[in-house]
Amino acid sequence: MLFLKIRKNQVGQPLITNIEGTKNGMADVASRIPGGTSKLTIIFQLTLSFAASFLGCVPLAKRVNIAHDCLSAWRAMGDGVTAQNTKDRQKYWQHWSEYCRQVKIDPMFRETSERFVLLAVTSFAARVWAGYYGNRSVVKVQSVTKALAAISKTIKLAGGKSPIYADHGVYTTPIQRMIEGFRRQDPSAVAQLAVPVEVAHTAVEAGLLSSETKEQTIGDLICIAFYYLLRVGEYTKPRTVTRNGKKVRATCTVQFTAGYGSGTKMAMPFSIMHHSKSC
Repeated sequence: MLFLKIRKNQVGQPLITNIEGTKNGMADVASRIPGGTSKLTIIFQLTLSFAASFLGCVPLAKRVNIAHDCLSAWRAMGDGVTAQNTKDRQKYWQHWSEYCRQVKIDPMFRETSERFVLLAVTSFAARVWAGYYGNRSVVKVQSVTKALAAISKTIKLAGGKSPIYADHGVYTTPIQRMIEGFRRQDPSAVAQLAVPVEVAHTAVEAGLLSSETKEQTIGDLICIAFYYLLRVGEYTKPRTVTRNGKKVRATCTVQFTAGYGSGTKMAMPFSIMHHSKSC
């Protein structure tokens, strides 16, 4: 029989232990859920201590069915977001739990003073911003906000009250000022220079001057990539617009077709944008 036992200090990760006897309210319940223990979410791990008290009030004959309902609900909570979202949240929660073990506080903030909560959260945020969990690589304030959101969301999913937000989407004043301070210290974004049209034209001309089919093909592909991949904004505009005194519109369509041995063909249409006052 399986039972997930929270450590006495309710800070460490739960352990899987075999407990015999009829008093084991969660006996064999996990194995009755499709997917077994491999799909038990972090929500289940955090709320198990509360569930044990809840199930203790349920008659023994009904306890297994009620526990089954709890597990199903917790799994649905975990499946209510994308896998990547859950992965990121669990990653930051594990870092946060380890940090709380070091400073000897409960990561769920049960019976923890507000001053300790504020100090722990801001200190952990500073560690994230310093790149401690990213192999000391430079991170920006977005990583800090993700970590704080993971802590807040996990606490809320476990039925607790988040100390990070004063209102929906609004940080408490100290955390808000800390986030703004990190943002001001973040390095400025490196501007990317646009690829000038001369690059594509030079490639095409070089291909035309060459007798090698490969060189000509490379020039053609660079031209196609420039006009139809790098300049998306132009051919997604309305059919006719006036820009800088010039009328721009799609006048014809080019279609590239590739044939296969079976006779099937794959077509990729592209609209050609002409730039001229008389267009």
